[in-house]
Amino acid sequence: MEIAVEQYRKAGGSSAKGLNLLLCLQTVIIVGMMIILALMPASRGPMIVVPLSDIPIKPWLDEQQGATLLGLGRLPGSIIVSGERDALLPVAIAHHAIMLPALPVLCEQNYIQQEAR
Repeated sequence: MEIAVEQYRKAGGSSAKGLNLLLCLQTVIIVGMMIILALMPASRGPMIVVPLSDIPIKPWLDEQQGATLLGLGRLPGSIIVSGERDALLPVAIAHHAIMLPALPVLCEQNYIQQEAR
């Protein structure tokens, strides 16, 4: 670490300010990546599609092969589907929607009961 600080000083930087800024930036990047990974649905299986605009999900989802409607989500306009994330994600983004893992807190009660059986 001392070598990096020395090199930074030789380059004309202030060791305390620059190093703190660099550490803060690295922390923000790491935490951001962890949040993105935590909110990414599994590559295959149930996931929730949440619209970010007024475009309804069902019409464009019906055109997708391999996507099966499983139920409604708790978020407004959201639905639970089963399919492959890599096939559905680009289409969802193009239609102003995001995909989240099908966590019980985001699913309607009847879907959770079906999964428990």
